[in-house]
Amino acid sequence: MIWLTWRQFRAQAAIAAGALLALAVYLVVLGFAMRHSYDVDVAGCTGDSCDNLQDAFKDRYATYVLLAAALLVAVPAVIGVFWGAPMLTREFETGTYRMIWTQSVSRGRWLAVKLAILAVAAVVVTGVFTVLLTWAARPLDRLAGHRFGTFAFDSRNLTPVAYALFALALGTAAGLLLRRTLAAIAVTLVVFAVVQVTMPLAIRPNLVPPVTDSIKVERASLARAHGLGISARGPESVTPDSPVTVHDYEIPGAWVLTGESRLLQASGQPVDGTKADDCFTGIGPKDAAACLAAMNLHFDVTYQPGSRYWLFQGIETSIFTALALLLAGFSLLRVRRILG
Repeated sequence: MIWLTWRQFRAQAAIAAGALLALAVYLVVLGFAMRHSYDVDVAGCTGDSCDNLQDAFKDRYATYVLLAAALLVAVPAVIGVFWGAPMLTREFETGTYRMIWTQSVSRGRWLAVKLAILAVAAVVVTGVFTVLLTWAARPLDRLAGHRFGTFAFDSRNLTPVAYALFALALGTAAGLLLRRTLAAIAVTLVVFAVVQVTMPLAIRPNLVPPVTDSIKVERASLARAHGLGISARGPESVTPDSPVTVHDYEIPGAWVLTGESRLLQASGQPVDGTKADDCFTGIGPKDAAACLAAMNLHFDVTYQPGSRYWLFQGIETSIFTALALLLAGFSLLRVRRILG
């Protein structure tokens, strides 16, 4: 069984090994280049020049890391499409399943061995890739401040391995049910894409109840926001009910879930838009921040603390590993029922 599986899988294995070797060289070169640049230009910087040096470092290397991360995010889908989906459809379409499943090896054992070998290969490919990328991107991740971004989270540490196992089991189950390679590939791609989009947008933020803090309006807190303004059609249309909002507030290391926060008075009521507008009229940004701070205002921010990163990695890895095991178990039971 192992020899037969290897013969059927050796072409895909050779392609995967070649691609992994090329990526390994790329990531090792990139990692050393980033570390050298970080140590020389960023690590010892002081004063106002640090922001410019850090921005220059990000501009220089962010695209290279993003391309590698996007490729790693796509690897599980490739495994599901080219390894999982054809595993059984190839036998159905050529009719060889009639001969293979009448031999001394049971259908369940035959499928279990093939799944086990391909699962080990998937773990090795994605595991080596994610270890190298996590190592190479560490200087850039350190400057980014948090590791919960979609590409950053999905392409680092443990989760890519679990995604690969899930995609492999999904492709196998789709092939067993549909018995046509193209149909199984299409279903695998669609389902995996839906899962990968739904997880970071709707499920991951709520895996653990988020924290909500009230942030006092001060110069220091407003400096962490990427936007501050009043929602109005024009200067003359500002009314007491016009929302005064803070946009894209940052908490170091945390995953901030609130994109826009409304400024509130100590009583919890929204601040008067016309009074806040007075702080923006004829004075600079720093004076505007001091003016707003004098009004005893605050705003609420909901976020996932950075200390929960490994908890989220563990939870998501467990979810996708469990789904992979369930799909594999379904396939093992189904193959017996269809032909037994």
